[in-house]
Amino acid sequence: MAQPFAKRFYKSKRWQRVRDYVYSRDNGLCQDCLKAGRITPGLEVHHLITLTASNIDDADIALNPDKLVTLCYECHKKRHWHDRSALTAGYKFDADGNIIEDTPPIDS
Repeated sequence: MAQPFAKRFYKSKRWQRVRDYVYSRDNGLCQDCLKAGRITPGLEVHHLITLTASNIDDADIALNPDKLVTLCYECHKKRHWHDRSALTAGYKFDADGNIIEDTPPIDS
């Protein structure tokens, strides 16, 4: 789901034209799956540089076809999970995704 700052951008004609161009350029196929030897329909066009409130108005980042790629849902999810992995480095999580405090044992 789009961040609140990006909702207007994703509804714009400029984005829709570039998205359609990239999808067509990539023959509607997931490019990550293709590299792995699988043929999978692409469903989403992914920004290779994560859009932020400070760069969304930079056309070289937000609308540059060279910085966009067609991906299937699973590969798109993997790309976003990979982007976040650096943020969670050093933390431990329980089965529900809650952070577990890693406190040293108390000597008695």
